[in-house]
Amino acid sequence: RYPTVFVETYRGCVWDCSFCYEGRGRERAGWYSMTRVEEELRYLLEVRKVRQIEFYDTIFNVNPQRTRAL
Repeated sequence: RYPTVFVETYRGCVWDCSFCYEGRGRERAGWYSMTRVEEELRYLLEVRKVRQIEFYDTIFNVNPQRTRAL
């Protein structure tokens, strides 16, 4: 069992900063569906008994509605 698990809900970035690695090689950000994220979180909490989940998204709050839903 792991006390903390890091979860990523998207890949890439919405900006194209020349100094940042996150968005390089991708044309846009790709978001995982809310259904997929909910299923993954439920599995981690109920089956794997994870005590803490940390979101690994570098721009987690870029979409306030999605952030609140999570």
